[in-house]
Amino acid sequence: MEAPVTTSVHVLRTAHEQFVTTPGALPQVRELIADSWRRCVVRGVHSDGSRLPPLRATAAELTAYRRAHPLAAALPLFREPLGDGAADDGHVFAVADTDGTLLWVEGDTATMERGERMHFAEGAVWSEARAGTNAPGTALELGRPVQIVTGEHYSSAAHAWSCAAAPVRDPSTGRVLGVIDLSGGGTIATPPALAAVRGAALAAEAHLARTTAIRMAMSAPDQNGIRLSVLGRDSALLEHGGRVLRLSPRHSEIVLALALADHGVMGGPAGRGVVGPGSAVLDAAGRDDPAACRPRSRPARLPAVRAAVPGAEIIDWLRGAPAPHTTYLVHGEPDAAEALRDRIDQSLGWTAVVPRSGERVLVR
Repeated sequence: MEAPVTTSVHVLRTAHEQFVTTPGALPQVRELIADSWRRCVVRGVHSDGSRLPPLRATAAELTAYRRAHPLAAALPLFREPLGDGAADDGHVFAVADTDGTLLWVEGDTATMERGERMHFAEGAVWSEARAGTNAPGTALELGRPVQIVTGEHYSSAAHAWSCAAAPVRDPSTGRVLGVIDLSGGGTIATPPALAAVRGAALAAEAHLARTTAIRMAMSAPDQNGIRLSVLGRDSALLEHGGRVLRLSPRHSEIVLALALADHGVMGGPAGRGVVGPGSAVLDAAGRDDPAACRPRSRPARLPAVRAAVPGAEIIDWLRGAPAPHTTYLVHGEPDAAEALRDRIDQSLGWTAVVPRSGERVLVR
């Protein structure tokens, strides 16, 4: 991967001016940038910033489109490493699809407002063919991480900006799903910025790979079914077909919710589970992540499960605790919580309650 050279803003802008005003001039810039500028000339991109990237979708259309986009589930993974500190150094991060359409733009408010003036905003198309040389567009063009600083942008409208971007690929097929970008001022023209987007892209791909593995295990159980082991560990183990997959805490919660509800679970804040001696309440993880479990048109189902916790073993585990005054079931899916409540009542004779959302209870 070619790293940006240490070149002053003045030198870059001079090189840009010479290239766009002198036909046949050899670009005095990195080879990556020179090649991109030549593509921009062939495609008729305006170098003077007089034609801004087009806005492709209305707000309603964009909302529906990005809800179904495969990178929607990875958005929380981008916010922590790329969004933290945005206000301190004035940067934004963006996620775009394979066409270069910006699906999400988040970060420093003032920087976002500056970006909107040159159409660096949600719904705008920042492909290289539409916006000229820029990190997300050129990363998509080349299929690899790139960093573009100040005057390396082909459109002069972006000469005050620096950006770094990396494509995100489907771990199963290698197909590019989109691109993650950091844009801002001088702090983005540094190696750490490029490393940050590369790390975020790798994290997203790892998340997608794990999600795909879970989905495959759930959709094609063998004759022995799936075994889910939860008790006594920080994250669940999903055993299927001779393979053992350690789930993330969030996936542990979701798969446990599916296992508890034999008839299937509709989307919602899946994944809290519950129980405790002395009227205590246990939360499986305690974190909400709406993007990780969106409503679907049909219930999700975990077929042929031999679960080490949702079945008899959870009751056996509870038998080892003194009978509490009340057991509160705070599982996010009402049907699953009610099924567990009935099982506790029938097997142990304990008073089990499923509180309503927002209800206050006295824990004794």
